[in-house]
Amino acid sequence: MIAFLYRWHRRLGIFLTLPILLWCLSGLAHPLMAHVATTEAARQALPTSTPTIADGYVPIQQLLLSHNIAQVDQLRLVTFNEQTWYQIQIRQPAPEISQYQEARPWPWLTMRYFSVQTGEELMNGDHQYAQWLARYFADIPDAPITQVEKLTSFDTYYAPINRLLPAYRVSFDRPDKLKVVVDTTSSRLATVSDRYRNALMWTFRTLHTWDWLGERHDPIRITVLAVLIALIFILGVCGLILYGGFVKRVKTKALKLKNMNAWHRTIGVFISLSMLGFASSGLHQLWGNYQANEFFAFTPPAAFTTAELAVNPIPQLAQRNSTNISLARLSDGVYWQYHDVTEQGKNLNYQSSISGHWLKDGDRQYAMSLAALASGVAIEKIAKTEVRQHFGRDYPGILKRLPVHKVVFKQEGLLAYYIETQTGLVANRVTGPELAKTLHFMFLHKYRFLNKVGFSVIARDLIMSVIVILIMTTACMGSLLYLRKRRGRKSQRFAVPALKES
Repeated sequence: MIAFLYRWHRRLGIFLTLPILLWCLSGLAHPLMAHVATTEAARQALPTSTPTIADGYVPIQQLLLSHNIAQVDQLRLVTFNEQTWYQIQIRQPAPEISQYQEARPWPWLTMRYFSVQTGEELMNGDHQYAQWLARYFADIPDAPITQVEKLTSFDTYYAPINRLLPAYRVSFDRPDKLKVVVDTTSSRLATVSDRYRNALMWTFRTLHTWDWLGERHDPIRITVLAVLIALIFILGVCGLILYGGFVKRVKTKALKLKNMNAWHRTIGVFISLSMLGFASSGLHQLWGNYQANEFFAFTPPAAFTTAELAVNPIPQLAQRNSTNISLARLSDGVYWQYHDVTEQGKNLNYQSSISGHWLKDGDRQYAMSLAALASGVAIEKIAKTEVRQHFGRDYPGILKRLPVHKVVFKQEGLLAYYIETQTGLVANRVTGPELAKTLHFMFLHKYRFLNKVGFSVIARDLIMSVIVILIMTTACMGSLLYLRKRRGRKSQRFAVPALKES
């Protein structure tokens, strides 16, 4: 049995050396991006202030009628270049896309901008607003812009972890090739990168996630990666069994670190549990990616007609000192959402766009209706709701959207939906299997348990980097031992026998 495992351990080791090295080297890109090639925007959000609107403004319904706009999918206010504009969002038919791409919010929107004061349309307004946002967040008002690219899907340099779509990638003519990605539909910063960070991102996406094999959810890519990761897991298990058998069969003095064999065994045992943790959590995460998370692509009911927007929200906007307005469709009609900011954070209040009456507890009702619609579970099965104004352990910053409502269901296996009511989108979903996968990945692939026992983020990443380097060292030593032994066998096979003396 030991001989059989030893033979296959060597064969698997030589076969898997290259994938192990690629995954380890690219894995080191993460701490480099976090602590070395860091690129941060000068500003993270727009100021929370009420838009300045002069007395001579054009009411919304009048504006829509004068421009022959029969319906809109969202309407809000934006301020840039010292003017305030109506931003009107209209959904476009979706082109055919690969079924294996990552799920994303509806990215095919036509964005039109009209002056609140005059009603005149701003040509190419979305591009202008994207450039203004990029300059504001980066705080570089004078650097020339070389390219403005609209993103309707994720790519190598704008990964699905960024969540926000559609988005604009604005490139600046600077030595560091700074790129700022902004979301004009919600006036948010998505991400910032430069030439060094982009190089690390390309390395990670190419060598770690193997995007060149296909789309994120392509079964060919997932199958190839799953087979290789499963073999690495088997390799680690075989190594542990062989070490146990080796210890029992040889004298203790043979374990002294005098040769490469001893170093390979000793370091291998030291990092074996870590390698098994990396492999098992990677396989678990990969299996979870077999199907796209369609809840990210959920879109709320929209198509608000001009006739439904009878109430003019601009007077209330100034009276309430609200930072913005938007639209929402509930079961009993269409409502204006007023974005009010208090000491506790941003709150949304609801006024009927037809009758003008105010809806009590409207934001909670809207969150519950969206969660029921997105999940397909009856609204009666909602156990509780909770407003989240800040990111936390169960709702990390990578999810981008705030504030959100955490809607908890009584449904077995379904724990919660996180709903951003100002856009009507699902920010996250948590089920029992998804929670298990996330915890498995966080603790055994990213070593978050070290933070819980007092280690800093830098210390955690340093420990992980040392372990990854030791894994690479062990893999290289194993391959060298295999090749050395194979070369020795060949030399014995073709050696010329010595002549006996007569």
